[in-house]
Amino acid sequence: MYLRVVRALEGVQYQSRDTPVFSKALEWIQQWPKELDTSFRRKLVEATCKSFSMNEAELWVCLDGSVVNGHVTHKAAIDPLKEAEEKFHDLLPEGGWFEWYYNYTLGYEAPLSYSIFSGMCAVGAALGRRVYLKMGHFNIYPNYCVILIGPPGMKKTTAGDVSAKLIKEMVLCPTLADQVTPERMITVLKGSGHHFIYCGELAVFFGKQKYNEGLVTKMLRILDSPSEYIAETQTREQEILRDLAVTFLGCTTPSLLSHSMPEEVTSSGFLSRFLLVVERDTHREFHIPRDPSAEMERKLKLQLERLKGMAGEMRLSEEADEWLKEWYHQFKVKMRGISDEAMAEILVRTPTHVLRTAMLVHLVQCDSFDICCSCLGTAAKLVAYTEDSAPRAVQIMRQPTGANDLDYVMATLMKLGGAADHSTMIRRVANRGINSAKLKDHIKTLEESGRVKVGKKGGATYYIGTEEING
Repeated sequence: MYLRVVRALEGVQYQSRDTPVFSKALEWIQQWPKELDTSFRRKLVEATCKSFSMNEAELWVCLDGSVVNGHVTHKAAIDPLKEAEEKFHDLLPEGGWFEWYYNYTLGYEAPLSYSIFSGMCAVGAALGRRVYLKMGHFNIYPNYCVILIGPPGMKKTTAGDVSAKLIKEMVLCPTLADQVTPERMITVLKGSGHHFIYCGELAVFFGKQKYNEGLVTKMLRILDSPSEYIAETQTREQEILRDLAVTFLGCTTPSLLSHSMPEEVTSSGFLSRFLLVVERDTHREFHIPRDPSAEMERKLKLQLERLKGMAGEMRLSEEADEWLKEWYHQFKVKMRGISDEAMAEILVRTPTHVLRTAMLVHLVQCDSFDICCSCLGTAAKLVAYTEDSAPRAVQIMRQPTGANDLDYVMATLMKLGGAADHSTMIRRVANRGINSAKLKDHIKTLEESGRVKVGKKGGATYYIGTEEING
């Protein structure tokens, strides 16, 4: 039905907005069912604007009928944030660990994706190297490595703290300090290769201090979970680290990642070892966070306790193996079509991320060592969610400050509901040293790249963001 609605509007030019058809189009936009893909709603918005010769700023005014303090207000501006979370929620399996963790973190402002991927770090920490998936001459272990990226105030550490608290209280593995020298790290991992590294701010761990020289190089090898790693100390002595299984959870902002850490950290080769969970905003608002459910915490801890006792080789079911064969072929076709070397380096470890994620999903949902097709498909969707935005975000982080300003302008616009006038934007970005002339330059660049549309209403200039809220 809804596709027919869009098609009915496309290609038809109504000269007057004083018609029942226009009123019906506005009603459809406002009452668009949440269970449908937001891309259909986007098509309806675009078709309505085209049919009635209007820009999106005018459409939003018609939907709400008001402009408050120069800012276009409309109910539809808030919906995409909630819809983005619901879209992510739909990727999760029904029932079990994921439902418990969702309910457990429901009272916090942190985006759902931050919470879920942080929670999976706790699952990986519970398993260490006891569970594995054979890949020819090497194994994949379920220790999980995640970096939460977003602007200040996005509650990244809130999500991380919940996972870290479970790891500590359940004694899943020792936690390495977030400020440590390479020498100290080698000493600690020599005692036990199974550790959890939690960085409330990634720049603290990978700072540019003199004593941190060589840390990134060592981490590159450690994160590959080798059965044996010969590490050289400052005194040129050699230490042998065995059975490494390090779970890593870090939080940072794009600007800190770009300017406060060694260049090796922001290289594609290093970041490809992590799942980069990038968010810009969240619809959640709690002036006082709610207490977590004691019942959900009890269930989560019982599950983690069970995982601590699991050990053995995981395998793909026959159906899952066939599914992966086709998925891998499509992945290789996609990779051959990527000409951007940095993008290719970021995506090259996607198959490993998918399989590692599938191990975790299946162990908490199905309680068996034969990975089913359903859990493998869920894992692929979860990894795809992170990669929809992470490559673009990483490219922006690696560019000069001016490029970061573009992202800042875009993020500010989306925080204003996706549409705002020029005066409102100036007030919001002035604290970053962006004046009217610079803002116009940035908007022009964003408009040319298709990320922003510019319209006019009553002498005022309006900017409308065109990209996904979570991307």
